[in-house]
Amino acid sequence: MGFIYAGRIFDKRGISRLLRLNEYFHICRHYQNKTLELKTEKISAREVRQLFLDYFVKEKNHTYVHSSPVFLNNDPSLLFVNAGMNQFRSLLMNKTHTGHPLHGLKRVANSQKCIRLSGKHNDLADVGKDLHHHTFFEMLGNWSFGDYSKKEACEMAWELLTKIYGLNSENLYVTYFNGDSKLGVPPDEECKNIWLDIGIHPSHIFPFGTKDNFWEMGDVGPCGPCTEIHYDFLSSGSESAAQRINSGRSDLIEIWNLVFIQYNRLPDGMLKALSSLNVDTGMGFERLTAVIQGTMSNYNTDIFIPLFKAIEKNFKVQPYKGKTGCHDVDGLDTAYRILADHSRMFTVSIADGIFPDYNDAGSVLRKIIRRAAYTANRVMKTRPGILTSLVPYVAESLDFYPEIGKHVKEVIDIVNEEEKLFHQLVNKGRKVRNKMMSESTGNVFDGQKLWELHEIHGLEENVIQDLLLEVNILPDWESYKQVTKEKQQHRSSQFGEKSNSMLELLKILENESIPATNDIFKYRHYTDKNKFGVESITSSVLAIISDGKLSSEVQKGNHCIIVTDKTNFYSEAGGQVSDVGNIYGKDFSFQVENVTSSHGFVFHHGTVTGGTLKCEQVQMSVNEAHHLACAQNHTATHLLNAALRKLLPYTMQRSSYVGPKHLRLGFSARKILSTEQVKEIESFVKSCIEQNLKVKRLEMPFEALLDNPKAVVLRGEEYPEIVSVIAIESNRDDGELISLEPCCGTHVHNTADLLDFTVIPSKSFGGATKSLSAVTGMQVSTTRKNGEFLEKEIFQLKTEVEQTLQEINVPLDTISAHLKKVKSLTK
Repeated sequence: MGFIYAGRIFDKRGISRLLRLNEYFHICRHYQNKTLELKTEKISAREVRQLFLDYFVKEKNHTYVHSSPVFLNNDPSLLFVNAGMNQFRSLLMNKTHTGHPLHGLKRVANSQKCIRLSGKHNDLADVGKDLHHHTFFEMLGNWSFGDYSKKEACEMAWELLTKIYGLNSENLYVTYFNGDSKLGVPPDEECKNIWLDIGIHPSHIFPFGTKDNFWEMGDVGPCGPCTEIHYDFLSSGSESAAQRINSGRSDLIEIWNLVFIQYNRLPDGMLKALSSLNVDTGMGFERLTAVIQGTMSNYNTDIFIPLFKAIEKNFKVQPYKGKTGCHDVDGLDTAYRILADHSRMFTVSIADGIFPDYNDAGSVLRKIIRRAAYTANRVMKTRPGILTSLVPYVAESLDFYPEIGKHVKEVIDIVNEEEKLFHQLVNKGRKVRNKMMSESTGNVFDGQKLWELHEIHGLEENVIQDLLLEVNILPDWESYKQVTKEKQQHRSSQFGEKSNSMLELLKILENESIPATNDIFKYRHYTDKNKFGVESITSSVLAIISDGKLSSEVQKGNHCIIVTDKTNFYSEAGGQVSDVGNIYGKDFSFQVENVTSSHGFVFHHGTVTGGTLKCEQVQMSVNEAHHLACAQNHTATHLLNAALRKLLPYTMQRSSYVGPKHLRLGFSARKILSTEQVKEIESFVKSCIEQNLKVKRLEMPFEALLDNPKAVVLRGEEYPEIVSVIAIESNRDDGELISLEPCCGTHVHNTADLLDFTVIPSKSFGGATKSLSAVTGMQVSTTRKNGEFLEKEIFQLKTEVEQTLQEINVPLDTISAHLKKVKSLTK
């Protein structure tokens, strides 16, 4: 006896093939005998996804590639992955290498986790208000990397929709690119003719311009004309469809976009033709499921219904009714949609390694969590902590991505902490509001007050609006816009002054045809029998800049900038301060106080300490003690980062400072480290020092670096194709990596060169970002002596206070003396 399971039909021998949806319904209607075991319920979302992957992977020989995380490390133009093709950028640009996991792939299919909350694709304003926008969604896609043509792509898409999913072709419409003279791209007549050859009636084919039918991943990168497939829920005929297509209507929606990537957009906006055609398609999983399940609302599918039931049960509110706009009088249904959508976004984001923060993707994540918490509290009158009750339901509904389920507890902890901080912020906002009210008259808050509430106290505009309505105060939003504009202009002018100063320097050098500086010598230092040295070099002064102008000579006592043909001075970069030292000429000496660089030029800032500085051959002498201390602290920073990643279930570097006296690492963490955890970190780093581990500087393709699970890259940092990498390996036979980070800083050659390591007191920057400071080398013994002295002083003060407490009448002078000592010790 045969049977049907998971979208496939099996005969009695167990041989199976994909079951087309129209076949499925035909069987359900007409076959009443017992040769098949049939189910008549609606096809589930999971089956919709699986049918897509089975069709392309099993029937059309595509390779399945699992979804990337919702952020990419080497693309500063994108905060989040917003389309399925983002992770395949290196393939599209032909930049993979042997050993790269994507190298050699020609046909790929997957379901990609996507977030549209930044750049050109930001759907936040529509989420909750309508029935088909989301912050997080899944994108079903198939790709050809120089393999099949537009014809095959269109034929496969049409077959899947009409024969596998069984959609009525009368309800389907297609669009194609009508050309753009400004871009220099002609109409895609080839695509139009392909659809005609497939059998689509001309009245179901429409041309559109760049806005709708030319696809770009970002301001730069792969792009090309596209053809879209739209579904008409109303079966209204082509005349009506012509008026409604691409108009934002919910009854005629785009379900599939087939992009023909023929170009690469360069930074100057020009389009460069690619050597081969690549095909990139994307179909919104939630929209497709709604179409197949016969509803115009994505939220009325089995993707969201379990979440709605969880909200109804856990939040103790009335059932979801699907109302929108003015019909949703109390805003309850809108709140349902916001909570269901946002819980998916923050669960997936945190599981993929994004942390609530004040910058970039972290700040967007924080905004989403707070918006969800505020919506639940304001509309559903919930208590803090209930929001995370949705996380397990999200993980279950997205079990296709097992990485989400592994991080449920972590997501719950982080969201609970963030929600707690947000409610504390709102309560603080009420106090600030009340203070502002007491200091002014009238019932209107001007722009300055609104700006302070938003920028200084971190309250979103909708929260400010509600806090003012609580006390019948009106916000002057027009005044607020003006104040905000003025503040931004002031910041821009300050930044512009610095930028203009550097541009003027570069222009001076360009006009004089000064070549770029060779600074490879900054890495040439040695450690021999515990003696450290930096290789001195002979160089030539090519330019002297004094008071913003080129000078032929500068007298003793004057400040200026020197540009040489080569240098062994490290210029400030990557959180590490620059080298200092001296430059000596035949009849002059120059003290280097700071070193900067831009566009390949190295600028030595300092003062002429003797004689007259001229453009001549010079000796470059780096301060060795300063250089060594910075190198020690930078290597220790990498070890500290490795220790944190080993100790904490989730952490990410946020910032770093490396100077000669100490190092500081800013990192993401839920809570302040305990004393025991700090001891574990110290123990790990000191163990690495004792093991005499080699510290190597390597160069490798950035794509190869990303392949290594041990690699640590800074989120949002832009890296070159070939990166300088610092690798620290264990002494084990398998050469286990302790640390692997791209880095342009200076480092010691062996962990033993650090001599010693200890953590010192440091301040953290806020709820999510913590900070650890430490010292290495000779500084450690001084620090420990200071610590021992402080410990003795504290013990002595404690003894004195305990003795004082035994007395009946304590003089005020004694209490004052104790307080002064406490204040002194605190400093």
